[in-house]
Amino acid sequence: MQRHLSTALTLLLFVCGCGGPDKSGSGTAEPRRGLAMHLPRVGHTQTRLPDGRVLIAGGFQNTGGLLPPANSDIEIFDPKSLTFRVVGRMTTVRVLHTDTLLADGRVAFIGGSPGTVVDLFNPHTGRMESGGEISDARAMHTATLLPDGRLLLVGGMKEAVTFHEGDLHEERRYLKSIEAYDPGTKSSRLLRTSLNVPRRGHTATLLGDGHVLVIGGTWSNRTEIIDAVNETVAWGPPLGVSRTDHRTTRLADGRLLITGGTGPSGKSLDVAEVFEARTNRFRTLAARMNHKREDHTADLLDDGRVLITGGEDNRAAPDGRDIVLDDVELFDPKTESFSKLPPLSIPRDDHRSTVLAEHAVLVTGGEGRNSEGLRSAELVVVTPAKPVPR
Repeated sequence: MQRHLSTALTLLLFVCGCGGPDKSGSGTAEPRRGLAMHLPRVGHTQTRLPDGRVLIAGGFQNTGGLLPPANSDIEIFDPKSLTFRVVGRMTTVRVLHTDTLLADGRVAFIGGSPGTVVDLFNPHTGRMESGGEISDARAMHTATLLPDGRLLLVGGMKEAVTFHEGDLHEERRYLKSIEAYDPGTKSSRLLRTSLNVPRRGHTATLLGDGHVLVIGGTWSNRTEIIDAVNETVAWGPPLGVSRTDHRTTRLADGRLLITGGTGPSGKSLDVAEVFEARTNRFRTLAARMNHKREDHTADLLDDGRVLITGGEDNRAAPDGRDIVLDDVELFDPKTESFSKLPPLSIPRDDHRSTVLAEHAVLVTGGEGRNSEGLRSAELVVVTPAKPVPR
Protein backbone atom coordinates (compact mmCIF):
# COMPACT_ATOMS: atom_id res chain seq x y z
CA MET A 1 0.00 0.00 0.00
CA GLN A 2 1.11 3.52 -0.73
CA ARG A 3 1.97 4.94 2.68
CA HIS A 4 2.07 8.64 1.92
CA LEU A 5 -0.84 10.58 0.47
CA SER A 6 -0.33 13.23 -2.15
CA THR A 7 -1.09 16.80 -1.16
CA ALA A 8 -4.51 16.50 -2.76
CA LEU A 9 -5.46 13.38 -0.82
CA THR A 10 -4.09 14.82 2.40
CA LEU A 11 -6.42 17.77 1.88
CA LEU A 12 -9.28 15.35 1.24
CA LEU A 13 -8.63 13.58 4.53
CA PHE A 14 -8.94 16.92 6.26
CA VAL A 15 -11.98 18.15 4.35
CA CYS A 16 -13.88 14.89 3.81
CA GLY A 17 -13.28 13.09 7.08
CA CYS A 18 -16.01 15.17 8.63
CA GLY A 19 -19.08 12.95 8.32
CA GLY A 20 -21.13 12.05 11.38
CA PRO A 21 -20.11 9.01 13.40
CA ASP A 22 -21.51 5.62 12.51
CA LYS A 23 -23.56 3.64 14.98
CA SER A 24 -20.57 1.80 16.37
CA GLY A 25 -18.33 4.87 16.68
CA SER A 26 -15.64 3.00 14.76
CA GLY A 27 -15.17 5.48 11.91
CA THR A 28 -16.69 8.07 9.60
CA ALA A 29 -16.83 8.53 5.85
CA GLU A 30 -17.80 11.27 3.45
CA PRO A 31 -17.62 10.96 -0.36
CA ARG A 32 -15.61 13.54 -2.33
CA ARG A 33 -17.88 14.59 -5.21
CA GLY A 34 -17.21 16.32 -8.51
CA LEU A 35 -14.90 13.81 -10.22
CA ALA A 36 -15.83 12.43 -13.64
CA MET A 37 -14.46 9.96 -16.18
CA HIS A 38 -14.45 10.73 -19.89
CA LEU A 39 -17.19 8.19 -20.66
CA PRO A 40 -20.00 6.49 -18.76
CA ARG A 41 -19.09 2.97 -17.64
CA VAL A 42 -21.08 0.02 -16.26
CA GLY A 43 -19.43 -3.38 -15.69
CA HIS A 44 -15.94 -1.99 -16.36
CA THR A 45 -12.69 -2.84 -14.55
CA GLN A 46 -10.47 -0.85 -12.23
CA THR A 47 -6.84 -1.83 -11.56
CA ARG A 48 -4.48 -0.17 -9.07
CA LEU A 49 -1.06 0.11 -10.70
CA PRO A 50 2.18 -0.26 -8.70
CA ASP A 51 2.77 3.52 -8.85
CA GLY A 52 -0.63 4.23 -7.22
CA ARG A 53 -2.52 5.29 -10.35
CA VAL A 54 -5.71 3.47 -11.33
CA LEU A 55 -6.39 1.97 -14.76
CA ILE A 56 -10.05 1.96 -15.86
CA ALA A 57 -11.20 -0.04 -18.89
CA GLY A 58 -14.27 -0.98 -20.93
CA GLY A 59 -17.87 -1.21 -19.73
CA PHE A 60 -21.29 -0.39 -21.14
CA GLN A 61 -22.18 3.28 -21.67
CA ASN A 62 -25.73 2.44 -20.61
CA THR A 63 -27.75 -0.74 -20.06
CA GLY A 64 -30.79 0.01 -22.20
CA GLY A 65 -31.78 -2.10 -25.19
CA LEU A 66 -30.53 -5.39 -26.57
CA LEU A 67 -27.26 -4.00 -27.93
CA PRO A 68 -26.21 -1.13 -25.63
CA PRO A 69 -23.06 0.80 -26.60
CA ALA A 70 -19.85 -0.43 -24.99
CA ASN A 71 -16.35 1.01 -24.56
CA SER A 72 -12.94 -0.09 -25.79
CA ASP A 73 -10.96 2.83 -24.39
CA ILE A 74 -8.89 2.91 -21.21
CA GLU A 75 -8.21 5.86 -18.95
CA ILE A 76 -6.01 6.45 -15.93
CA PHE A 77 -6.91 8.19 -12.69
CA ASP A 78 -4.01 10.08 -11.10
CA PRO A 79 -4.53 10.49 -7.33
CA LYS A 80 -1.98 13.33 -7.24
CA SER A 81 -3.91 15.59 -9.62
CA LEU A 82 -7.36 13.98 -9.10
CA THR A 83 -7.78 13.77 -12.88
CA PHE A 84 -8.75 11.15 -15.46
CA ARG A 85 -6.87 10.87 -18.78
CA VAL A 86 -7.59 8.59 -21.76
CA VAL A 87 -4.39 6.69 -22.58
CA GLY A 88 -5.36 4.18 -25.27
CA ARG A 89 -7.77 1.57 -26.55
CA MET A 90 -8.16 -2.16 -26.30
CA THR A 91 -8.47 -4.13 -29.53
CA THR A 92 -12.17 -4.70 -28.85
CA VAL A 93 -14.99 -3.47 -26.63
CA ARG A 94 -15.19 -5.33 -23.32
CA VAL A 95 -17.89 -5.57 -20.66
CA LEU A 96 -17.84 -7.76 -17.52
CA HIS A 97 -14.31 -8.82 -18.42
CA THR A 98 -11.42 -9.45 -16.03
CA ASP A 99 -8.35 -7.37 -15.28
CA THR A 100 -5.26 -8.88 -13.64
CA LEU A 101 -2.11 -7.10 -12.51
CA LEU A 102 0.82 -9.31 -13.53
CA ALA A 103 4.15 -9.61 -11.72
CA ASP A 104 5.90 -7.43 -14.32
CA GLY A 105 3.40 -4.59 -13.87
CA ARG A 106 1.38 -5.20 -17.02
CA VAL A 107 -2.39 -5.60 -16.86
CA ALA A 108 -4.13 -8.47 -18.68
CA PHE A 109 -7.66 -7.85 -20.02
CA ILE A 110 -9.50 -11.08 -20.81
CA GLY A 111 -13.02 -11.85 -22.02
CA GLY A 112 -16.09 -9.66 -22.00
CA SER A 113 -16.15 -9.48 -25.81
CA PRO A 114 -17.46 -11.69 -28.61
CA GLY A 115 -13.91 -12.81 -29.43
CA THR A 116 -11.02 -14.50 -27.66
CA VAL A 117 -8.29 -11.84 -28.01
CA VAL A 118 -6.27 -10.90 -24.92
CA ASP A 119 -5.00 -7.33 -24.42
CA LEU A 120 -1.95 -6.52 -22.29
CA PHE A 121 -1.48 -2.91 -21.16
CA ASN A 122 2.08 -1.92 -20.34
CA PRO A 123 2.10 1.09 -17.97
CA HIS A 124 5.85 1.53 -18.45
CA THR A 125 5.42 2.29 -22.15
CA GLY A 126 1.80 3.41 -22.07
CA ARG A 127 1.04 1.00 -24.91
CA MET A 128 -1.38 -1.85 -25.46
CA GLU A 129 0.29 -5.12 -26.45
CA SER A 130 -1.11 -8.22 -28.09
CA GLY A 131 -1.61 -11.00 -25.57
CA GLY A 132 -2.56 -13.84 -27.90
CA GLU A 133 -5.91 -15.57 -27.46
CA ILE A 134 -7.82 -17.69 -24.98
CA SER A 135 -9.65 -20.88 -25.94
CA ASP A 136 -13.22 -19.89 -25.01
CA ALA A 137 -15.01 -16.56 -25.37
CA ARG A 138 -16.42 -15.75 -21.93
CA ALA A 139 -17.75 -12.96 -19.68
CA MET A 140 -18.65 -12.84 -15.98
CA HIS A 141 -15.87 -15.36 -15.46
CA THR A 142 -12.99 -15.14 -12.99
CA ALA A 143 -9.25 -14.82 -13.55
CA THR A 144 -7.06 -15.91 -10.63
CA LEU A 145 -3.32 -15.29 -10.63
CA LEU A 146 -1.55 -18.55 -9.76
CA PRO A 147 1.83 -18.80 -7.96
CA ASP A 148 3.52 -19.84 -11.24
CA GLY A 149 2.33 -16.67 -13.01
CA ARG A 150 -0.46 -18.23 -15.06
CA LEU A 151 -4.05 -17.00 -14.93
CA LEU A 152 -6.75 -19.54 -14.14
CA LEU A 153 -9.94 -18.66 -16.06
CA VAL A 154 -13.06 -20.23 -14.58
CA GLY A 155 -16.62 -20.46 -15.90
CA GLY A 156 -18.56 -17.42 -17.05
CA MET A 157 -21.03 -17.18 -19.88
CA LYS A 158 -21.17 -16.95 -23.64
CA GLU A 159 -23.63 -14.43 -24.98
CA ALA A 160 -24.84 -14.08 -28.55
CA VAL A 161 -27.48 -12.16 -30.46
CA THR A 162 -29.27 -14.12 -33.18
CA PHE A 163 -31.90 -13.15 -35.73
CA HIS A 164 -34.83 -15.49 -36.31
CA GLU A 165 -38.59 -15.23 -36.66
CA GLY A 166 -38.10 -11.66 -37.81
CA ASP A 167 -36.49 -10.37 -34.61
CA LEU A 168 -33.28 -10.17 -32.61
CA HIS A 169 -32.91 -12.60 -29.71
CA GLU A 170 -30.40 -12.77 -26.89
CA GLU A 171 -28.95 -16.17 -26.06
CA ARG A 172 -26.79 -17.04 -23.06
CA ARG A 173 -24.92 -20.20 -22.13
CA TYR A 174 -23.22 -20.65 -18.77
CA LEU A 175 -19.81 -22.36 -18.83
CA LYS A 176 -18.13 -25.21 -16.94
CA SER A 177 -14.78 -24.90 -18.72
CA ILE A 178 -11.50 -23.98 -17.03
CA GLU A 179 -8.39 -22.81 -18.82
CA ALA A 180 -4.93 -21.59 -17.91
CA TYR A 181 -3.53 -18.53 -19.70
CA ASP A 182 0.25 -18.01 -19.71
CA PRO A 183 1.20 -14.33 -20.18
CA GLY A 184 4.81 -15.36 -20.83
CA THR A 185 4.02 -17.42 -23.91
CA LYS A 186 0.75 -15.54 -24.61
CA SER A 187 -1.05 -18.83 -24.99
CA SER A 188 -3.95 -20.57 -23.26
CA ARG A 189 -4.99 -24.19 -22.77
CA LEU A 190 -8.20 -25.78 -21.56
CA LEU A 191 -7.66 -27.96 -18.51
CA ARG A 192 -8.44 -31.66 -18.79
CA THR A 193 -11.12 -31.19 -16.14
CA SER A 194 -14.04 -28.81 -15.76
CA LEU A 195 -16.38 -27.53 -13.07
CA ASN A 196 -19.06 -29.86 -11.76
CA VAL A 197 -21.71 -27.22 -12.51
CA PRO A 198 -21.73 -24.18 -14.84
CA ARG A 199 -21.12 -20.90 -13.03
CA ARG A 200 -21.29 -17.15 -13.76
CA GLY A 201 -21.13 -14.31 -11.28
CA HIS A 202 -19.05 -16.50 -8.94
CA THR A 203 -15.77 -15.74 -7.16
CA ALA A 204 -12.50 -17.70 -7.31
CA THR A 205 -9.89 -17.16 -4.59
CA LEU A 206 -6.35 -18.51 -4.29
CA LEU A 207 -5.86 -20.36 -0.99
CA GLY A 208 -2.64 -20.73 0.94
CA ASP A 209 -2.06 -24.25 -0.36
CA GLY A 210 -2.20 -23.09 -4.00
CA HIS A 211 -5.68 -24.42 -4.67
CA VAL A 212 -8.48 -22.14 -5.92
CA LEU A 213 -11.81 -22.00 -4.08
CA VAL A 214 -14.82 -21.28 -6.32
CA ILE A 215 -17.83 -19.81 -4.51
CA GLY A 216 -21.37 -19.25 -5.78
CA GLY A 217 -22.47 -18.42 -9.29
CA THR A 218 -25.13 -21.11 -9.17
CA TRP A 219 -28.20 -21.85 -7.11
CA SER A 220 -26.41 -24.75 -5.44
CA ASN A 221 -24.67 -24.09 -2.13
CA ARG A 222 -21.82 -26.40 -3.17
CA THR A 223 -18.39 -24.84 -3.68
CA GLU A 224 -15.57 -26.34 -5.76
CA ILE A 225 -11.81 -26.58 -5.24
CA ILE A 226 -9.49 -26.50 -8.27
CA ASP A 227 -5.99 -27.96 -8.26
CA ALA A 228 -4.49 -26.28 -11.34
CA VAL A 229 -1.21 -28.23 -11.12
CA ASN A 230 -2.79 -31.69 -11.17
CA GLU A 231 -5.82 -30.45 -13.13
CA THR A 232 -8.45 -31.81 -10.75
CA VAL A 233 -11.72 -30.40 -9.39
CA ALA A 234 -13.31 -31.52 -6.12
CA TRP A 235 -16.40 -30.46 -4.23
CA GLY A 236 -15.64 -27.99 -1.45
CA PRO A 237 -17.47 -27.29 1.81
CA PRO A 238 -21.06 -26.04 1.47
CA LEU A 239 -22.09 -22.42 1.78
CA GLY A 240 -24.69 -21.52 4.35
CA VAL A 241 -26.70 -19.81 1.60
CA SER A 242 -26.32 -20.31 -2.15
CA ARG A 243 -25.63 -17.02 -3.93
CA THR A 244 -24.48 -15.33 -7.12
CA ASP A 245 -23.18 -11.80 -7.87
CA HIS A 246 -21.78 -11.63 -4.33
CA ARG A 247 -18.32 -10.47 -3.24
CA THR A 248 -15.48 -12.40 -1.59
CA THR A 249 -12.83 -10.41 0.30
CA ARG A 250 -9.66 -11.85 1.82
CA LEU A 251 -9.28 -10.49 5.35
CA ALA A 252 -5.95 -9.60 6.93
CA ASP A 253 -6.01 -12.79 9.03
CA GLY A 254 -6.50 -14.99 5.94
CA ARG A 255 -10.21 -15.66 6.37
CA LEU A 256 -12.57 -14.97 3.48
CA LEU A 257 -15.59 -12.69 3.90
CA ILE A 258 -18.53 -13.43 1.59
CA THR A 259 -21.11 -10.63 1.39
CA GLY A 260 -24.52 -10.27 -0.22
CA GLY A 261 -25.44 -11.53 -3.67
CA THR A 262 -28.67 -12.89 -5.08
CA GLY A 263 -30.23 -15.91 -3.38
CA PRO A 264 -32.25 -18.80 -4.86
CA SER A 265 -35.46 -16.78 -4.67
CA GLY A 266 -34.00 -14.14 -6.97
CA LYS A 267 -33.90 -11.61 -4.15
CA SER A 268 -30.82 -9.93 -2.74
CA LEU A 269 -29.19 -11.11 0.50
CA ASP A 270 -28.08 -9.38 3.67
CA VAL A 271 -26.46 -12.59 4.93
CA ALA A 272 -22.66 -12.75 5.22
CA GLU A 273 -20.36 -15.70 5.84
CA VAL A 274 -16.70 -16.29 6.60
CA PHE A 275 -14.56 -19.16 5.33
CA GLU A 276 -11.72 -20.43 7.48
CA ALA A 277 -9.16 -22.60 5.69
CA ARG A 278 -8.03 -24.06 9.02
CA THR A 279 -11.41 -25.68 9.61
CA ASN A 280 -12.34 -25.87 5.92
CA ARG A 281 -15.85 -24.63 6.53
CA PHE A 282 -18.13 -21.63 6.06
CA ARG A 283 -19.74 -19.98 9.06
CA THR A 284 -22.76 -17.70 8.74
CA LEU A 285 -22.29 -14.50 10.73
CA ALA A 286 -24.83 -13.63 13.40
CA ALA A 287 -24.83 -9.98 12.33
CA ARG A 288 -26.70 -9.05 9.15
CA MET A 289 -25.55 -6.42 6.70
CA ASN A 290 -27.33 -3.08 6.99
CA HIS A 291 -28.87 -3.55 3.55
CA LYS A 292 -29.60 -6.43 1.19
CA ARG A 293 -27.38 -6.00 -1.86
CA GLU A 294 -25.74 -7.62 -4.89
CA ASP A 295 -23.25 -6.30 -7.49
CA HIS A 296 -21.74 -4.11 -4.78
CA THR A 297 -18.05 -3.54 -4.04
CA ALA A 298 -16.10 -4.69 -0.96
CA ASP A 299 -12.59 -3.34 -0.31
CA LEU A 300 -10.11 -4.30 2.41
CA LEU A 301 -8.78 -1.19 4.18
CA ASP A 302 -5.36 -0.82 5.79
CA ASP A 303 -6.76 -1.34 9.30
CA GLY A 304 -8.37 -4.67 8.34
CA ARG A 305 -11.96 -3.45 8.02
CA VAL A 306 -13.95 -3.84 4.80
CA LEU A 307 -15.74 -0.96 3.06
CA ILE A 308 -18.93 -2.05 1.24
CA THR A 309 -20.56 0.33 -1.24
CA GLY A 310 -23.67 0.48 -3.43
CA GLY A 311 -25.13 -2.36 -5.47
CA GLU A 312 -28.81 -3.12 -5.90
CA ASP A 313 -31.61 -4.71 -3.91
CA ASN A 314 -33.44 -7.02 -6.32
CA ARG A 315 -37.22 -6.80 -6.57
CA ALA A 316 -37.40 -4.59 -3.48
CA ALA A 317 -39.40 -1.66 -4.92
CA PRO A 318 -43.20 -1.63 -4.46
CA ASP A 319 -43.62 -2.33 -8.19
CA GLY A 320 -41.19 -5.26 -8.03
CA ARG A 321 -38.30 -3.42 -9.68
CA ASP A 322 -34.73 -3.38 -8.39
CA ILE A 323 -33.58 -0.56 -6.13
CA VAL A 324 -30.14 0.89 -6.90
CA LEU A 325 -28.35 1.72 -3.64
CA ASP A 326 -26.25 4.58 -2.33
CA ASP A 327 -25.73 2.77 0.98
CA VAL A 328 -22.24 2.42 2.46
CA GLU A 329 -21.30 0.18 5.36
CA LEU A 330 -18.21 -1.05 7.15
CA PHE A 331 -17.41 -4.58 8.35
CA ASP A 332 -15.21 -4.96 11.42
CA PRO A 333 -13.60 -8.44 11.52
CA LYS A 334 -12.74 -8.07 15.22
CA THR A 335 -16.37 -7.74 16.28
CA GLU A 336 -17.85 -9.37 13.15
CA SER A 337 -20.32 -6.51 12.91
CA PHE A 338 -21.54 -4.10 10.23
CA SER A 339 -21.91 -0.36 10.80
CA LYS A 340 -23.66 2.17 8.56
CA LEU A 341 -21.70 5.09 7.07
CA PRO A 342 -22.82 8.22 5.19
CA PRO A 343 -24.14 7.38 1.70
CA LEU A 344 -22.50 7.76 -1.69
CA SER A 345 -23.25 10.97 -3.59
CA ILE A 346 -25.55 9.00 -5.92
CA PRO A 347 -26.87 5.41 -6.11
CA ARG A 348 -24.59 3.00 -8.04
CA ASP A 349 -24.88 -0.61 -9.19
CA ASP A 350 -22.20 -2.61 -11.04
CA HIS A 351 -19.69 0.14 -10.27
CA ARG A 352 -16.04 -0.45 -9.37
CA SER A 353 -13.80 0.63 -6.48
CA THR A 354 -10.13 0.60 -5.51
CA VAL A 355 -8.27 1.44 -2.30
CA LEU A 356 -5.79 4.22 -3.06
CA ALA A 357 -4.04 4.89 0.25
CA GLU A 358 -4.79 5.58 3.89
CA HIS A 359 -8.45 4.55 3.70
CA ALA A 360 -9.24 6.58 0.56
CA VAL A 361 -11.33 4.51 -1.88
CA LEU A 362 -11.99 5.52 -5.50
CA VAL A 363 -15.52 4.64 -6.68
CA THR A 364 -16.28 4.93 -10.41
CA GLY A 365 -19.23 4.64 -12.75
CA GLY A 366 -21.95 2.04 -12.47
CA GLU A 367 -25.61 1.95 -13.36
CA GLY A 368 -27.95 4.64 -12.03
CA ARG A 369 -31.58 4.44 -11.03
CA ASN A 370 -32.83 4.72 -14.63
CA SER A 371 -30.42 2.21 -16.26
CA GLU A 372 -28.14 5.05 -17.32
CA GLY A 373 -24.39 4.59 -17.28
CA LEU A 374 -22.55 6.96 -14.94
CA ARG A 375 -19.49 9.08 -15.74
CA SER A 376 -19.20 10.32 -12.20
CA ALA A 377 -16.62 9.15 -9.69
CA GLU A 378 -16.06 9.87 -6.03
CA LEU A 379 -13.56 9.33 -3.26
CA VAL A 380 -14.79 7.81 -0.02
CA VAL A 381 -12.39 8.53 2.83
CA VAL A 382 -12.87 6.47 5.99
CA THR A 383 -11.50 7.64 9.31
CA PRO A 384 -9.19 4.94 10.71
CA ALA A 385 -10.51 2.97 13.66
CA LYS A 386 -9.30 4.12 17.07
CA PRO A 387 -7.04 1.63 18.85
CA VAL A 388 -8.83 -0.33 21.55
CA PRO A 389 -7.48 0.66 25.01
CA ARG A 390 -5.67 -2.14 26.80
